[in-house]
Amino acid sequence: GSLWNQVVVQRHELLDPVDGTVMKTKVAFLGEEPLSIGGQTVQTRKYRLSGDYSRDLWYDARTGSLVRVQFKGPDGSELAYVLKNSTIN
Repeated sequence: GSLWNQVVVQRHELLDPVDGTVMKTKVAFLGEEPLSIGGQTVQTRKYRLSGDYSRDLWYDARTGSLVRVQFKGPDGSELAYVLKNSTIN
């Protein structure tokens, strides 16, 4: 279930790092999107994982680095992890 490597969007099964079960996923490419990361505009590729493990993922289009993850929390709230400072050159 590690999202750091962009290869995750090429898989349809992920290993749950907590209990070792296999999670079935579908992957959809949602297009390119510019994001502001540390004051810089970074062109990203957005993907949606759905199924047993649901997340929206943004990867830097040039480097493949993960720059944002978004998902719904157990209470329905939107949670996001966002790269604070870009070291992408």
